[in-house]
Amino acid sequence: MFFFFSKILDVLLSPYSWGFALLLLAAPLRKAARSSSPRGHARRRAFAIAGATIVVVFSLDTVANRLTRACEGATVRGDTAGKHYDAVILLGGVLEDRAMFSSGQRAYNGNVERLLATYDLLRAEVARDVIVSGSSPSARPGTVEANVLADQLADWGIERSRLVLEDKSLNTRENAVFTMKIAQERGYRSLLLVTSATHMVRALGCFRAVGAEPEPYAVDFRSYEPSAFPSSWLPRVENLARSTEMIRELAGRAIYGARGFATYR
Repeated sequence: MFFFFSKILDVLLSPYSWGFALLLLAAPLRKAARSSSPRGHARRRAFAIAGATIVVVFSLDTVANRLTRACEGATVRGDTAGKHYDAVILLGGVLEDRAMFSSGQRAYNGNVERLLATYDLLRAEVARDVIVSGSSPSARPGTVEANVLADQLADWGIERSRLVLEDKSLNTRENAVFTMKIAQERGYRSLLLVTSATHMVRALGCFRAVGAEPEPYAVDFRSYEPSAFPSSWLPRVENLARSTEMIRELAGRAIYGARGFATYR
């Protein structure tokens, strides 16, 4: 039920959806338009302007960057110098399983730095093992994310004995619940959590909610210091997509916290 609810929110928490809804309100049926009063025409015009404004504003680089900075907050990459961990926890969200199923080749999205950073940590012996966590409701045989990412690490030279799979979780809460069950069964005590900087606050909150305290290792930073780089004022589709992603992340934190799925400090 929670997964289904989250997918409905994905649609509702989108500036594109807001703008589209307002534009629909600005375009009544032809019969209603003929009989509409001046006040009705003014209302429809206001809806149209508001809808277009929302889409344009959230398509700006400066807005998308500010939302990204809000998600990343004070998150920094953890310092692992001189430390050794029982296991790295690699959270999924990296694999494009439908593209992989269709093409027959591994297909990764913009979160792939999670996988690359985990490989570097394992290669440098910062951690003994890795728990690879994640699946998808659209997964088909051969495209379950935990299995695919583990195969990738093995192909890069990481010993199979170091790869531990958690291939059931469909969201961040389940990542934490199922991963910590495995960690307890295997006696892992020191853990390093690897995920994107924009996702780290919610992810760490989920692990704390189940009584765990892994050390964060944030990757995939996407924002920049506005005073150091000029912002583009040209609306772009990729900025709208990033704004939408960040709005969903901020809303997700609030919902997870309200439901007790995540504990924040």
